[in-house]
Amino acid sequence: MKAATVPIKQVFIDVDGTAVDTEPRNRQIIETLLQEAGYTLAPARWDELAGQDDHHIWSIIAKEFPELRNTYPTPESFQAAEDELRAKHPSQLMPHEEVKELVQKFNGLSIPVVAVSNSLKADVETSLREAGYDLSQFSFIIGKDTVRSFDLQPKPARDPYTLALTIASIKRGLTLSPTDCLAIEDSPTGVFSALAAGMNVVQITNENKPVGAGAVVQNSVEGRYPSLRHTELSGLDTMIKRDFLPR
Repeated sequence: MKAATVPIKQVFIDVDGTAVDTEPRNRQIIETLLQEAGYTLAPARWDELAGQDDHHIWSIIAKEFPELRNTYPTPESFQAAEDELRAKHPSQLMPHEEVKELVQKFNGLSIPVVAVSNSLKADVETSLREAGYDLSQFSFIIGKDTVRSFDLQPKPARDPYTLALTIASIKRGLTLSPTDCLAIEDSPTGVFSALAAGMNVVQITNENKPVGAGAVVQNSVEGRYPSLRHTELSGLDTMIKRDFLPR
């Protein structure tokens, strides 16, 4: 990948698994619902499903396990069951402190930060608050319901990021290009989305697996695509300063 040709002017940050450590909770909820329907989710499958919205997860599982429809006839019923289970068993959410500090740094540098998520906007706001973020640190929030209100598709489609870029440009009165932007993601789903939109992407992942040596990554013409393990997050600030901030 080529190095970024200009310092970044806009930051987009995923929430579930990136800004906030929600993945263990989300995984447990999905596994519980699928078990109630008679389906056992193999551990390796979570790499594929992490970051996907509920409708897409339902579609994937229903295709290979049609009996899922006996318990959850529609994607909406699956999402409703997930929301109910989450409400019954709230958990204390924690931020990834290095990402939280990075948000503060971007704010201090007057580089706007936007949250872009595959969760409902209201759930995103709740997760950020519970994890100790101040919502005023984010210019605005894009949830999957925001994306669908424009008849667009959630991640891994590029739509959430292209929509966020368009709104950011309008709000700031600027013509921002994808290469002016940095997206911080954790899942292959989110990385594919941001790279397809042509943005620079930093991936934070437990496995540090490459998520696309193929066409999707190549679509990020000028973009950089470094990645870090969660155990390497102490180096995140240095990487951002070195590769993406004005010298």
